[in-house]
Amino acid sequence: MCVIIIGAGPAGCEAAYRLAQAGKTVELIEKESETGGNLNNWYQLFPDRKQARDLNQSLRQNIQRPDIHLHLGNYPVKISRTENNKFTLELNDGALLKGDALLVTSGFRLFNARRKEEYGYGIYENVITSVELEKFLHQSSHSHLYRSDPQTNRIDSLCRLKRRKDL
Repeated sequence: MCVIIIGAGPAGCEAAYRLAQAGKTVELIEKESETGGNLNNWYQLFPDRKQARDLNQSLRQNIQRPDIHLHLGNYPVKISRTENNKFTLELNDGALLKGDALLVTSGFRLFNARRKEEYGYGIYENVITSVELEKFLHQSSHSHLYRSDPQTNRIDSLCRLKRRKDL
């Protein structure tokens, strides 16, 4: 049995791994040039504050199997169902995939903070999102602003950022 999975974020990678463990062949399609989806934008995960890169690395290792075929930089341009209830997908690179089942794990888009004017994002120069703050704090030149203590790092970092005019 072959299962086609659209989306190689956390859900798609984990599904591919579990299906392969169960003896299924998997065609894993990802439109980006790397797997991981939104994990690639985050540093720590809620609620346990585990490192996103560690989970991403584990998922990437899990799909390195001969029964999982990864198609990076690809997306379906045509999906059809055959008379015997099988699926055929034509990819943007011309490849034709056939499977017994289709699983869509296409993830989500982050909320666009510009849609809520009361947040001030996109209106005021110094208003940023939490994702942008995390990215900023983890850049090597500013890593000293980010403590490893989960109880105090956010407040301490924000206070330091507010006091420093050069940032």
